[in-house]
Amino acid sequence: MKPELSFPVRKLVEVLKNNQGLILGESTAVSTRVHSMTPKYPGVIKASESDAGEVFYSRKKPHEVIHIDCFHEIGHLDHVKLANYLKEKMPEVIKEHSLDEKFPDYIDIQTGTGGGRLTGSLSYGKKNTLKQAHKNHVHLAMYLLPEKYGAIYSIVWYLEKGIMEQNFELRKIDKIIIKPFKQCGNGDSSLEDYSTDSDSNLKENSNNYGSRKTTETKANQVKEIANKEGGVSEAIEMMKDLQVGVSKQNFFSKHFRRRELFQSLQENKIAKEQNGKITLTKYGEELISFMRKHLPEIESRLKMMVRDMSRQGEVSVKKLKRRHGENKNHMTTIGKLAQKPKVDDHLEHLALPETIVASAIRSIKDNNNIKIDSEDIRVMSKQKHATLNLCFLVDASGSMAGRRMQEVKFLAEHALLSGRDRISVITFREDKATVEIPFTKNWNQLRKGLSSVKAFGLTPMAKGIEEGRKFLLEKIKENTNKRNTFLVLITDGLPTISANGEDPFRETLKSAEKIKEAGIKFICIGLKPNVEFLEKLAERSGSSLYIVQELESQSLANIIARERNLG
Repeated sequence: MKPELSFPVRKLVEVLKNNQGLILGESTAVSTRVHSMTPKYPGVIKASESDAGEVFYSRKKPHEVIHIDCFHEIGHLDHVKLANYLKEKMPEVIKEHSLDEKFPDYIDIQTGTGGGRLTGSLSYGKKNTLKQAHKNHVHLAMYLLPEKYGAIYSIVWYLEKGIMEQNFELRKIDKIIIKPFKQCGNGDSSLEDYSTDSDSNLKENSNNYGSRKTTETKANQVKEIANKEGGVSEAIEMMKDLQVGVSKQNFFSKHFRRRELFQSLQENKIAKEQNGKITLTKYGEELISFMRKHLPEIESRLKMMVRDMSRQGEVSVKKLKRRHGENKNHMTTIGKLAQKPKVDDHLEHLALPETIVASAIRSIKDNNNIKIDSEDIRVMSKQKHATLNLCFLVDASGSMAGRRMQEVKFLAEHALLSGRDRISVITFREDKATVEIPFTKNWNQLRKGLSSVKAFGLTPMAKGIEEGRKFLLEKIKENTNKRNTFLVLITDGLPTISANGEDPFRETLKSAEKIKEAGIKFICIGLKPNVEFLEKLAERSGSSLYIVQELESQSLANIIARERNLG
């Protein structure tokens, strides 16, 4: 006869078996769901419709894997130290709750430094995106049946203690938002970054496991295909073509990344070449079914990836000239942005200059040496950025074809998804400049417009700048805020053709002067070999000038982030 469970444990069992979630203490979320916290709503945990065991480990039955996230201040918490601490405490937990002695072998851990099986090598979970996603919390997943749920209290107790042992403060969770439960089976995925190749024992051993691709593997393959094709919808269209068969020549003629894509499709047994045609394999048919079924979730995950691109690390960018009217002493923490912390404020965003100044003023008044006290602390208040109007003026000449154009398109998507800004795109190539996408906040509209942009021909830079000037002046007349409007030139070369037979360089510099006269904020981004001309262009137009080694989306995103902060 089973012993009567205490009230808190019975309540815990009831909550988890009813597909709900709960907060233990103030900092730990527990459920059998896939759940996460988004930067937009700090303190709020959102639990998805999907069972954690089914999504992360392709388990057939729900409620077998407990998902625990304990939130702490942002930082790189040592996963090896924490795992060793938890392993030391496991004998007590096993004894207290009559668990199998192999229980620790069925616990996975992930922090901002890595992860893996608790009793394994702990050399997994090293993907940058995975570590970045766990800089503010520790993730545990464990195999635990309802009759043993009482052990969760002890595990969370030791987990929080182990985090604090590393001098990390815990962070409060305000609430958990639970979506209606949907049993998802092996094919479902929320596409969260909580799982990667690992030594986990939580993947269910079934007769067909190993021959069958796991959900996470499928999700990663879809993301790779979508990135190369320019989107999930485009990837599905490509896969539909392969269902009926496409000649190699036609397949490769679509765009430059198709050869690389075909190699990947072959290696992953998604597509094959037969009788001069490329067709899907049996697994390829399975994958396209997966893509259709989970289109909204996959697109959502891709949007998050594009949005968060500039957080992945700084890329070397050289700023040679400041924009006309830009304050070179601009400092985002000065003035109204710094304030005394409120009760229960977390101090991740300490305003150091203002803290020191406050300490100095107080110390002088008290005739003491400078010593920072609690009353001197100043923190950054949340900045409310105005909506910007970013018009990307893109060199679409022949030299921009291929990877460079793909990177610029990726930047435009990132700019739209990472803020509240309106985005437009103008291209110049051959003998004309074209407004490809008027100002929009709609991601699908932006992607549709970008998909039609092709790079070829010569570089009519003057025509492009003139088209950008006219377009923005027209929008400003229509009540678009001039102060928050930017024209962003992205080019890999020099002007090579003139509209009226004039020297292309001279004509371009004249167009640049008109930009300055119109008072339009102008940002110029180019490559090092062309720096001499670009400096003249920046001087005449009053623009910021950034020189990059290559037009890569990461460096371009960092430039846009800097200019947004400067306003």
